[in-house]
Amino acid sequence: MIKKRHRAAPDLHKAKPAFAGSDNPVGKQGARSIVIGLGNPFLSDDGVGPMVARRVHEILDSPDTDLCELASGGVELMETMVGYRSAVIIDALLAGKGTPGACYLLDLQHCPPTRRVTTSHEIGLLEGLELGRRLGLAMPDSVSVYAIEVVDPLTFGTEMTGAVKGAIPRIAQEIATEISMGFSNTPAAMP
Repeated sequence: MIKKRHRAAPDLHKAKPAFAGSDNPVGKQGARSIVIGLGNPFLSDDGVGPMVARRVHEILDSPDTDLCELASGGVELMETMVGYRSAVIIDALLAGKGTPGACYLLDLQHCPPTRRVTTSHEIGLLEGLELGRRLGLAMPDSVSVYAIEVVDPLTFGTEMTGAVKGAIPRIAQEIATEISMGFSNTPAAMP
């Protein structure tokens, strides 16, 4: 079961589902929605985001949903979301408080801003969405961020740890089910 996170480092046992619809214009590739897998496939568990995103995209099998894999966020993530009604982002999380392979639906309304930004490539998701809007870009009305608890996102190698790798099919199915029920949980507005 996917849990909803309320803060940057909240109690991982508090969760509740939340969904919202949107009727923004069609995305740049003709798709209304995009599934984005964040992570480096050459850093063990950090590659879980793109792996799950691929599976979700295969399960959905919809011409209305595009797939994108990115090694990091920042400005590139912001640019990738331009023109889409809805975006789902899937990434690794090393909180150290959860069970490896657990999946959390983050609450963007309560996420703190990114700290220690030294270049525009390091901006956070909320800052990227706001920057896009201020630049007059068509940013998604609805953004969902799924974070998967990992064990080792830093070791160079393509093999994931067992708990994370074993959870991929279940997580992909759960996310695809939530997407098919009604895209997204969180309006992509600044708090």
